[in-house]
Amino acid sequence: MNSMTEFWKIWKYALGSFQDETTKQYDDIICVIRTFIFIQLVITNCFIIAGNIRHWNDPAPIIINYEQLRS
Repeated sequence: MNSMTEFWKIWKYALGSFQDETTKQYDDIICVIRTFIFIQLVITNCFIIAGNIRHWNDPAPIIINYEQLRS
């Protein structure tokens, strides 16, 4: 068996079990859709983590208490 074919089969089963013989013709399409969702999830998480790292040591905002300034 071709290594790419083996990888594709393992990837399909990793994304979700395919047991039903009636939907066998749609297994590859379902796998592509699940792969797209997975990649979108990973990219979104990378942007969230990058934003947190970027603002890790930002100085604290200056809070002015205007009531104390009036007295």
